[in-house]
Amino acid sequence: MDAKPPHYNPPDRFPTGSISGLRADSDQEPLPSTAVFTPQSAHRALSRLPTKTRGNPPRPVTIFVRLPANPSHVDEALVHRPWRIKLTSPHSLPEPPGLELCGDVFAGRVAGGIQPDLDLTVYAGAELGVSRLHALLRPTPSHLLVYDLGSTNGTYLNARRVTAGAAAQVSDGAVLAFGRLQFTVRIIAQP
Repeated sequence: MDAKPPHYNPPDRFPTGSISGLRADSDQEPLPSTAVFTPQSAHRALSRLPTKTRGNPPRPVTIFVRLPANPSHVDEALVHRPWRIKLTSPHSLPEPPGLELCGDVFAGRVAGGIQPDLDLTVYAGAELGVSRLHALLRPTPSHLLVYDLGSTNGTYLNARRVTAGAAAQVSDGAVLAFGRLQFTVRIIAQP
């Protein structure tokens, strides 16, 4: 009998696609802007990073994916100093990458030709009530905002429903839920 939870996705089913900057949280140079994010390319990026520094124990490395991939949604003021956040969830088996937010990021799941910037399909998005275009993350130079886009199962910030079309400010340690899919937001850096 298979003991894996029903929302487990084997590595060969992880999302792939072009991204505009796959970087590691280190002093290494960013990968080219034409990099393709796959589990294999993420593993290659991690294998090039030093794991020890002057005899100290290895430090954890976070891969950051720059979003949005669509250049028309990029805020020029945030290109050189983006928001860097890390999402963690008790629901997700694959570790979500860190996110560099440089403009409006649409969160949802791939279905019917819709391709959101932040695809939550691999985190059991369909099973946990994530809509195809569920929410919008909007970074500004001073605030990180979330908007619900009229989703069926709602967007929640710290257990309070975000009203469709209204902004809610996301802070470090906040619990952000898309339907029943919950993430804790860790703000690593802000402009």
